Amino acid sequence: MPRPLPAHSIGRRALLQMRQNGLDRVRIGDICDHPQPIEAISTVNFRIHPRDTVQSIEAHVSKVVAAEGISVRSRGGRNASGVSKWDADGYQQIKRSLQEIYGDVIVTPGLMIAGSDSRHYGKVADDAYRFNPFTLTPDSLTGFHGTNENISVTNFETGVKAYVQIIRNGSDH
Repeated sequence: MPRPLPAHSIGRRALLQMRQNGLDRVRIGDICDHPQPIEAISTVNFRIHPRDTVQSIEAHVSKVVAAEGISVRSRGGRNASGVSKWDADGYQQIKRSLQEIYGDVIVTPGLMIAGSDSRHYGKVADDAYRFNPFTLTPDSLTGFHGTNENISVTNFETGVKAYVQIIRNGSDH
């Protein structure tokens, strides 16, 4: 995490980004000799669970931070994508393909917390499966879209084989 800037380098406005905590942006306005700034603005990027909506998140945040002088407003957003069926043929094809590539592994459904283009498939398909066929470790989870993002050649190769196998198995139907 970057170290804090010394007070004399902040100037009249400060901008702090803390993506690790889900807090996207905090702007403190008109920093002067007063102990409290005149204005503070915070932007938070929420990952919405399928049971929630943009409106329910806004209502919850409004309730949690309710105080005089504090307002909460949505800058838009999208509700979570629908949950795909795990007993459908498509899921079974993915499961079979992964077991053919990785051997005796347990394939389980889960939620993808990131945004992906697969949200558009919900308009034309009954189910859209979002998954990652690569082996993940605790260390690799911290590198997504970050500094020194990487994957081993072997891990990448095996993941590509899994995608190819899914296409092969799916085209048999």
